[in-house]
Amino acid sequence: MDKTERERIQKGLVSFVKGIVGRKVCIELRNNNYVYGTLEDCDSYLNMRIRDADVIRATDSESAAEFFVAGRHVRFVHLEHYADVKSAINRTINGFLRDAKKIDRNQSNANRQSHQ
Repeated sequence: MDKTERERIQKGLVSFVKGIVGRKVCIELRNNNYVYGTLEDCDSYLNMRIRDADVIRATDSESAAEFFVAGRHVRFVHLEHYADVKSAINRTINGFLRDAKKIDRNQSNANRQSHQ
């Protein structure tokens, strides 16, 4: 993940959606269709991968083991149960901070080894 994508996630509402990965969600799409299932992954553009998905359309429905939703089609993300928003956002941001510290340590170690 590049720096720009990391900043988009940390500063936007995507941090909340990334924080609820693994939970049951209902994605309401702009064309008035719905996707129910478990949020598997989400990127900084709100592209989402839904596991065990039920896709509900006005005329029919279908089930899929995995379903991809392009972020530009998302209207709302509904939660099956109440989620602690603050905890979800903190989980995402703390994960980024841990990753940044690991990268800094690895770069410092590499610099020390190259100067020896």
